[in-house]
This record gives sequence, structure tokens and C-alpha cells, in this order.
Amino acid sequence: MTTPADAIIAAIPDGGEARARAASAFARIARSPLPKILLVTHARGGGVARHVRELADLLGGRAEVLVLRPHRRSFVALEAAGSAAATLWFHADDGWGPLVALLRDIGLARVHYHHVQGLPAQVLDLAREARCPWDVTVHD
Repeated sequence: MTTPADAIIAAIPDGGEARARAASAFARIARSPLPKILLVTHARGGGVARHVRELADLLGGRAEVLVLRPHRRSFVALEAAGSAAATLWFHADDGWGPLVALLRDIGLARVHYHHVQGLPAQVLDLAREARCPWDVTVHD
């Protein structure tokens, strides 16, 4: 049985082995009975990145953990953490709708904001658009 998430993943331009791995990982996540949690962060590393990594490790096995971060100037990267390690890239403007649709279709349960630097302003509406609750951790 294919889901809307499978259709979105299938529409990603051909990228060979990396695309196949990402499609497989995100399709598995879409079928998983575990809650799907999105950790939103920046791409600068440091203590925030360490905290997000530790949180993803802590949630491993109890949730499907996804990480959203900026990528270069115009893109966002959606990463599947843990054993499903795979990444999908979306243009910050043109790809925002498909990103939100994918998150909604895979059954996103919660958005956890850690940092929004480098992400498009609409990231602040992501939880509402994905129809799920959200949390914020304030980092120094």
C-alpha cells in the first residue's frame, strides 16, 4: 500500500543510490508505529548540535527522530536520525509545501524547536501546518 509520503518521495529527482536510500528510509518511517518527532535546529554545530544529537540518541527506539536544519543558502535538509540515516533536501521556498506535506503524511507527532537561525521564517508555522504540538528548548 502506497501512502502520499511514498508519492512525494517518488517525485524527488533521480539521485541514484542516495535517493533510493532516502526513499526507503522515509517510506519505512512513514509505516513505523513509533511517534515521529522533528527536531529543528541550525547548521552551526556547537552545543546546540551536541544537544540535538544526544536527544536523538536518547529517543532512538522510542520514536522516529527527524532533524530539520538549513542547508546552504536556499535549502533545508530533512534528516532521518539513527539507523535510518538518510537526508532529503527541499528548496526553502518552492519546496516548503512538499516538505510540510511529507511531514503531515508520515504522521508527524511533534515539533521540537531548538534553533531557527538560517531557516526560512515559515519554519515558525511548521507545527501548525503539520497539525501537531510543539516544544521549544532555549539555548544560550
